[in-house]
Amino acid sequence: MAKLLLAMVLLSSPRCSSAKLLFYDGFDYSEGTKLGEFSSSKTWENPKNQIIISGGNLEFAGLKTSEGNHINVALGSSSLDSVRTINGVWREQSNGTLYISFLLRLESVSGIAKSGDGTSLLTVTHTSNHSQLLGINLINDGAVRLGILKFPSDDSRASSSVFFGSGPGAALSADGSTTYLVVARYRWVEGATNDEVTLWVNPATLGINEDPTNKISASGGTDGAKSAGRLILSRGPNVSIDELRIGQSWADVTPVNRPSQQPFMMIGILVCGLVAAALWIAQLRRKVRERSAALRAQIEERQKAEQQRFVERERARIARDLHDELGADITEISMLATRAMSDAEGSDERRRCLTQMAEKARQMVATLEEIVWAMNPQHDSLGAMVNYFSFFADRFLRLANIKLTIDISPEAVELAVEARIRHQLFLAFKEALANVVKHSGATEVHLMVRVEERMLCVIVTDNGCGFREPVPATGQHEGIVNMRRRMEKLGGRFEISAEKGNGTMVKFLAPLNS
Repeated sequence: MAKLLLAMVLLSSPRCSSAKLLFYDGFDYSEGTKLGEFSSSKTWENPKNQIIISGGNLEFAGLKTSEGNHINVALGSSSLDSVRTINGVWREQSNGTLYISFLLRLESVSGIAKSGDGTSLLTVTHTSNHSQLLGINLINDGAVRLGILKFPSDDSRASSSVFFGSGPGAALSADGSTTYLVVARYRWVEGATNDEVTLWVNPATLGINEDPTNKISASGGTDGAKSAGRLILSRGPNVSIDELRIGQSWADVTPVNRPSQQPFMMIGILVCGLVAAALWIAQLRRKVRERSAALRAQIEERQKAEQQRFVERERARIARDLHDELGADITEISMLATRAMSDAEGSDERRRCLTQMAEKARQMVATLEEIVWAMNPQHDSLGAMVNYFSFFADRFLRLANIKLTIDISPEAVELAVEARIRHQLFLAFKEALANVVKHSGATEVHLMVRVEERMLCVIVTDNGCGFREPVPATGQHEGIVNMRRRMEKLGGRFEISAEKGNGTMVKFLAPLNS
């Protein structure tokens, strides 16, 4: 049982994100502030007035996104000396492969150069100035396009001639509403001039392997001798940027949007409820042991055979109560949890299963409270039983706006009532109250408790509609059958009388010395 619960908790726990992601920023900072001041100053430095935190986040179909804000680079003078990450905010790298991804939206074509290398958008550098490795640029030579440059370089470096010529990146829209996913790669290759830089726009594969299409590669110029340890966002073009990631694999920087973990968290909470129920059962077993010890103390002077039969009969009854009241409910919750976690179920079916599990768990807690109350020897008096009946009836009927009045015989308060009678009588009493709420339309219920010739008498009377026909005979009404069976099982009686328009009276008679 414990191993099954542990497995369910592990299955319901959210998965950890990739440990290889070197840097991530969803720009969830205070709206209206400059990037690099206040809360963002822990990551960025050298703030500029043109780069502002704007409300809302950018989204790209299939890509995991945040619920925070984004940055807007307003039109201004172009400069590489712009907002940059603080040294050490992500681990420097000088070999292997480095990936960068971000979401881009062009607000206008203003500020984008029309020739040469275009206008700088983003640059990866060493932590010292003038040691760039790669740059991502915009150009407006008849169509707005993205290009990637390799630094440091000589006259043979990549320029506008190797910008996109076809595919999704050939002509970007500057309508202020279209969002693009941009992915760049720098690959260190041993040698003097053979490091590779690659760029994708709107890759067709996310979270798996690199998209073999929609890209360009540029390797011209001398390789840089320094590592990649700083990122610069340049001023100039009027663009919006969000979801900036730096990692060492394609999957790190293009995480797919997973289904919400909330249903699984809810399942985990309900599983914790099952664990709590198991603890309740353990406590109940402890109460059973205490009760058994008390029973043995009370019958010490009786013969050993009679004592043994009594204890075994009590244990068997408690076992039946546990099995009947809780066994089926725990099995049903386990089945609902399994179904809710199934990938084959839709969100509506999963939500229905979770609702049923929560309701069933609440019912189990109430049932456990009733069994624990019945087992507690401190409640073995008629006064304690009447107090519990009154508390339950008041709470239950108040929800249905039904007034409760109570009439208890004072001389009966100190009489003893054993656990078996209290439990069965309470279940019958609860059935009677449920019938009042469901069927009577009553506004008042009167509870009377008397002792008549060593018989405990509990009477429930309502001012409801009564029965439209004569009182149903045994077998025609399941609730009446259940109440009658419980009283007869105790060696008592069940009586009911009613007539149309004049309410209903239900009477339970149970022996006090059984």
